[in-house]
Amino acid sequence: MSLAMPYVARQQWNGKREIYNRPRALLRGTLFVELDMPFTGKGGCQDE
Repeated sequence: MSLAMPYVARQQWNGKREIYNRPRALLRGTLFVELDMPFTGKGGCQDE
């Protein structure tokens, strides 16, 4: 059995970031506007 350890980059909170209100954050899946990157199904690996 192989165990994988995830890595999450540490981010500094300076209090100046734009954030969504609670209902909007729940709908978007993130509190931070700058991290709101909806999946479009484009990009990534391409088969050759």
